[in-house]
Amino acid sequence: MIERQFSLLMCVCPADNARYFELALRSVTVHQTKKPDEVVLVLDGDVGTEIVQTIETVFHEVSVKHHVIRNVRQKGLAYSLNHGLQFCSKEWVARMDADDMAMPERFSKQMSYLIKNPSIAVLGSSIREFGDSINDRDKIAVTNFDQIRKILKYRNPMNHPSCIFNRSKILNVGGYPNLKKNQDYGLWLILVAKGNKLVNLEEVLLKFRITENFYSKRGIQLLKHDLNILFLQRRLGFISILMMIPMIVLRIIFRSLPPCVLKIVYSASRE
Repeated sequence: MIERQFSLLMCVCPADNARYFELALRSVTVHQTKKPDEVVLVLDGDVGTEIVQTIETVFHEVSVKHHVIRNVRQKGLAYSLNHGLQFCSKEWVARMDADDMAMPERFSKQMSYLIKNPSIAVLGSSIREFGDSINDRDKIAVTNFDQIRKILKYRNPMNHPSCIFNRSKILNVGGYPNLKKNQDYGLWLILVAKGNKLVNLEEVLLKFRITENFYSKRGIQLLKHDLNILFLQRRLGFISILMMIPMIVLRIIFRSLPPCVLKIVYSASRE
């Protein structure tokens, strides 16, 4: 079987929890049955000595080529991901967030699929939501590309930290769009509009951490980020002007809900 090499791209910012980051980094290096051929870590601002020490400790334990890129000041996720991509030398790039945990066979199974299906642009997976305040629950991803393309009109069907993507295809569309939120959603929209294919594996390959902060951030202040995605969808031809009106109204209502109600709604939607 043909072996394909891949890079791992992670970004860490000052707000990230050092303990969660250690668990995340170990899960994609020490504990993987197929390890990345290189790891690119972007430190977006002053992340503190504990995170820096964690990086040194982990890569002392595991022999994986790695690059640590430092932004002198915090510049945001879109900038950091695009900057980090310039240091990724492999054909495929796996994403990972600083507080999630990958299953031990994540990369082995994803790369095996990509060897057989090299033409796709992005491969994600189902995830298991977990956290101190919730019971573990699986969020099963849509696997068929035609369904993914339809769902893109209404929501993001790809779990960003579970994804591996083709570096050249991402760079060919200009990388991640310059958005403060929903950069991954914007990228998927642009990729599909340019004729690229997105796929998910049904198997759960990543544990996605849910914190109380997850609900408190889902307020009215994020409405403008929702609108940016809607305008992008309209510009790319995913939705019509008539579709935009009810979608804007729904988002205004959703973003106006208090965190305690959002938590109930979100929990009910996963039952």
